[in-house]
Amino acid sequence: MGLLDALKKKEIPLPPSPPLPPPPPPSLASPVQLVLQLEQEGKSDPEIIAELTRQGFDQTQVYDAIVQARQKGIEPSNSQQQATQSAMVDQKNIQETVEKVVDEKWSAFQKELQKLSEWKESVEIKNTEITTKIQDMRADLESLHKAIVGKIGEYDRSLLDVGVEMKAMEQVFKKVLPELSANVQELSKITKKAKSSKEK
Repeated sequence: MGLLDALKKKEIPLPPSPPLPPPPPPSLASPVQLVLQLEQEGKSDPEIIAELTRQGFDQTQVYDAIVQARQKGIEPSNSQQQATQSAMVDQKNIQETVEKVVDEKWSAFQKELQKLSEWKESVEIKNTEITTKIQDMRADLESLHKAIVGKIGEYDRSLLDVGVEMKAMEQVFKKVLPELSANVQELSKITKKAKSSKEK
C-alpha cells in the first residue's frame, strides 16, 4: 500500500496544519484614510505615527500612508503648520549656529595661517641674511687666499734674488780672494823683513 493510499484511508495521521494569522485590523486596508482622518482631526505627524503604530501598522506602512496622503493634496492642519514652522525655525537656528561655529573656526584657522605666513617670511629673511653672510665670508676667504699666495710669491722672488746675489758675491770672492791672499802673504814677508832689520 502506498503512502498516498494510506493518506486517503487516513491510516497515517496528518500533521496539524499551522494556525492561520489573525485577520488584519479593519483599518489596515486603508492606512491612508486613517492618516487623512487624523489630519482632519488636527493631529500632528508624531501623533499620527503613534496612533497608526498603536493600531498595528509598521513604520514603513505609516510613512507610506503619510506620503500618499500628502500627494492627494490634503493641506496640513493648523497644528501641523505650527509644527512645520517650528521645525523650520529650529532648522534655521541650527543652521545659524553651525554657520557661527564654522565662521569662528575659519577665523581661528585664518589667524593660524597668518602666523604661519609671518613665520615663513621671518625664516626667509633669516635665510637671506645667512646666505649674504656666507657669500661675504667666501669673498673674504678668497681675498685672503689671494693675498697669501701673493706674499708667498713675493717671498719666493726675494729668496731667488738673495740666491742670485749670493752667487754673484761668490764669483767676486773667487776672483778677489787669490789676489787678496797673495797681498796678505807679501805683506807678511815685508813685516818679517822690517822686524829683522830693526833687530840688527
